[in-house]
Amino acid sequence: MESGYTHFDGEDQVKEVSSRVHWDEPSLPADETGSNEPRIRQPQETCAHSIATFDSEVFSHLTDVTDWTKMQDIYKQSSICTEAVEETGVKNPLGFAIVCCAVLVGEMSRGLTFPTLWLYVQSLGGTSVNMGYCVAALSFGRGLTAPLFGHLSIVYGYRSTMMSSVFILALGAFLYSQAGSVGKPGFLVLAQAVMGVGGGTLGVTRAYVAEATPKSLRTRYLAYHAAVMYTGFTITPFIGAALVTYFKNEANIYESGFVKIDKYTAPAYVLIFFCLVEVIAIAFFLTHEKREMMPRLTKKVSSRVKNNTTVPESVCRGQAKGIFGMTVADSAIWFVVILNVVSKGCVTTYETLGTKMAADVFDLDSTAVGYTLGMCGIIGVAILVSFKKLSKTFSDVRMVLGGFFINMIGIAIMTDYGLGDMHPFRFVLGFFFVFGIGWPVSDTAIIGLFSKCKFASPCLGKLMLMAYR
Repeated sequence: MESGYTHFDGEDQVKEVSSRVHWDEPSLPADETGSNEPRIRQPQETCAHSIATFDSEVFSHLTDVTDWTKMQDIYKQSSICTEAVEETGVKNPLGFAIVCCAVLVGEMSRGLTFPTLWLYVQSLGGTSVNMGYCVAALSFGRGLTAPLFGHLSIVYGYRSTMMSSVFILALGAFLYSQAGSVGKPGFLVLAQAVMGVGGGTLGVTRAYVAEATPKSLRTRYLAYHAAVMYTGFTITPFIGAALVTYFKNEANIYESGFVKIDKYTAPAYVLIFFCLVEVIAIAFFLTHEKREMMPRLTKKVSSRVKNNTTVPESVCRGQAKGIFGMTVADSAIWFVVILNVVSKGCVTTYETLGTKMAADVFDLDSTAVGYTLGMCGIIGVAILVSFKKLSKTFSDVRMVLGGFFINMIGIAIMTDYGLGDMHPFRFVLGFFFVFGIGWPVSDTAIIGLFSKCKFASPCLGKLMLMAYR
């Protein structure tokens, strides 16, 4: 166009431009009566008001009324409008709760089996090497399918993706229950891998939370998400330990055909039950069916925008070249990914060897380990629920550094220095520092940092797979 403005010829280009929009809403002005009292914005008004507050680099080019109407229609049908943003939090609490329940079920695959997994491996003739394979298989399954589920959540929506993953998780739990009949530790590794595949939507659920909350509240709601995740991993060992206690009495063991319920397999059947309940909840109550993803600008349109707008200083800094020829923005994203790997690696070490270390070094049985982790989990969840106060007092960077420092203290307490003073209290205290304080704080802050990366693609389901468990 001669005027220098960008004209959008079709719906695809309008969608492309909306990917560059910041949807942060300012306060609503006084109503038509002149009253300064706050009033509730209706969903349709929220969409129109957000559109009226576009980032200047896009707004200045929407000069055609037809283009403006197209943008309004697309945005009114988008996932942000139908499910997500209110200035005070999520607009659809039921959908948020169902997604969090999916996270809970996925993490129960780790928590329920934590007290007995090592014993199960031993009963099948396995060693600590096989135990390492079992834990690694779970993480490998998640990492393998996280990109796929991220893509599927864009193509088919959250509901279909999460239903599929929970169903696969139930299948893996069933295989877990049959490992005793097969009698091979390798089959248990396979079952763990299948459960890992079923739990590969952790990045997708985080993307849901990131899309469903305004940026100013994102770390807080990701903390709630992390609290649910943490509940599944660190509090459900209470249930696993209770099952061990119950099935110590052989009279309580149930066996009929291929179904045998004992201290090793009971966690799997409990998990199957919760999976079926979650599938029903997703199928009938999760209304968010499909995500309206906004692709990046094409090279042609991007060039026009670049030539006709003043690029913000923050964008210039982010696109500047840094180490290894990467932009500063890309370097920041990868640095956060590395922090996430370090944080998860600390916890995974004790997840793999915690029960064995407790027995060999601290003379604690699996029941005591389960109850210890459960108590630490309650403390960790309490911290995450009150994350609002932490996030107001400390920045994400400070919380990451503080969490890492506390993890170091816990690890130092549990380390055997050859002095022969390995009292069981050291194990409990070390677990308290790592699982009760250090990991929940640092992990949540890291995910918050990742979700706030300004230069990341709007396809959060794909990018946040980097922060998978």
